Amino acid sequence: RNRQGIGLNIDDSCWNLDLLLEKEITPRSRYVESTRSYDSHEQTIVYAVLMLKPIGGIRQKSIVKDSDK
Repeated sequence: RNRQGIGLNIDDSCWNLDLLLEKEITPRSRYVESTRSYDSHEQTIVYAVLMLKPIGGIRQKSIVKDSDK
């Protein structure tokens, strides 16, 4: 297996984006007479990850009543 790739990362205050482009070549054990070489399978893979970050918190006030009274 041979895998090569390039990536890009953008990190902002409220989101993060990761992009990755990979090209993978997997050799096969089949010999091709016309090209006098072994056949291989090539595929291109694209990964995209988007992460949303929390902008702020929510403040909440709660009142607990005593049930004994």
